[in-house]
Amino acid sequence: MEGFIDNVDNLVDASNKGHCIIETLKRRNLLEEGIQRGSNLVKMHDIIRDLAQYIASSSCNEGPKYLVKACVGLNEPPPEGTWREFETISLMMNDITEFPDKPECPNLISLILTRNCRIIAVPHGFFELMSALQVLDLSYTSITSLSVSPSSLLNLRALILTACRRLTEVPFLGQLKKLQFLDIKSSGI
Repeated sequence: MEGFIDNVDNLVDASNKGHCIIETLKRRNLLEEGIQRGSNLVKMHDIIRDLAQYIASSSCNEGPKYLVKACVGLNEPPPEGTWREFETISLMMNDITEFPDKPECPNLISLILTRNCRIIAVPHGFFELMSALQVLDLSYTSITSLSVSPSSLLNLRALILTACRRLTEVPFLGQLKKLQFLDIKSSGI
């Protein structure tokens, strides 16, 4: 949904092309098998990941575009003032419980919060200043509802709520005119 895989006509073709890319990276030892039972996961070697983040962050004159703090034991998100400069924020697999009320993120395209199991709510105004947001991943969190202003998610193309077992409603869903991908499998909906 972020446009990394182009020249495809549908999600099946995009998925197949993505799997081919992953297999190529595994053969070249840039990715390795993940270590979670029962899952088809891959991961980057720590050194490769650090190099990729460095290159991605310093490849433009405007400063870093990616904030990746995955699986580092965060109990709270980075300070609200630091969010502004990023296009992608990944805080997956941490212990975050709360988020700032209204972080200013005019350039944010992807927000990945998956596997922060202690998240039970997202503040109502949280997405208001994220007008460019296209991909939102809240999978494997404990949210019970996602009641936000739909006008703040007008550019959302992918909403991933996999295994949000306590989630019972997403009232604004019908107003997301650009939404192309919705995953609510194993949720409470």
